[in-house]
Amino acid sequence: MNKKRGQLETSGFRKSNPERAQELHHNKQAVLDMSFGMIFSLIIIATTLAIAGYMIVKFMNAGSNVLCGQFKEGLQRSIDDAWRSDGASIDTRREPLPSLPSDVKEICFGNATQSLLALKDKANYEDFKEYALPGRNLYITPRTACKGEFSYTLTHATSQGFFCVPVKKGKASLLIVKENTSALVSLSPL
Repeated sequence: MNKKRGQLETSGFRKSNPERAQELHHNKQAVLDMSFGMIFSLIIIATTLAIAGYMIVKFMNAGSNVLCGQFKEGLQRSIDDAWRSDGASIDTRREPLPSLPSDVKEICFGNATQSLLALKDKANYEDFKEYALPGRNLYITPRTACKGEFSYTLTHATSQGFFCVPVKKGKASLLIVKENTSALVSLSPL
């Protein structure tokens, strides 16, 4: 076949260079349009997966926060029951409180103005003074175990000083006592 300068033969049809150039330009534009569409789709998919992963992690962490809140509410109910009575003593080993998350190592009672009852609690006491909000008298340690709130205010409760009790298998043991002549319920370690 004889080809003239400036013409190409494609599938039995003869095309000049300008026609071929225009066809190649349209093909490149189509490829770029498709590439942009693919990239945009991948970005949307990646963003959706990232948001879904974030929500799953947040949902999983919410469980620890709920357990800490339930523990505080259960403890407050026990304190209120003792406070309403003329005299009561509640041993949480016999009348257990709601469970705490497995990450919780100790729970501490008292406030930043009280002295330590035991030297072993000094690190928790310093941590409590630095991070807990004023007026709080219940501190869950480590701070990260509850994934949010780690100190609470218990009403009608007092203690002789700042102390911590260990948490074993999600359970903490302490003594809740209300004397006949006392206006507040006293918390103490067992």
